[in-house]
Amino acid sequence: MKNKLYRLAVMLVTILMVLTLPQSILAETIGTETVLPTANYRTHVQNIGWQDWKSAGQTSGTSGQSLRSENTKTTSPQQ
Repeated sequence: MKNKLYRLAVMLVTILMVLTLPQSILAETIGTETVLPTANYRTHVQNIGWQDWKSAGQTSGTSGQSLRSENTKTTSPQQ
């Protein structure tokens, strides 16, 4: 029971922290368009190695093969 309450408390604190971030951190407005931050990422998969670079919410790694994701590299494009 204590573990469940602790998890709930951590989740609530995390949500509150995200909600109180200034809007300028989460997105940038250029003219009339809102530009969301982007990132590129790739995953090292067990017995396979490094996967190709992905971005914009694409799946990185494998699906349905029961292989571990052993590492992740991320980059942020320069503005």
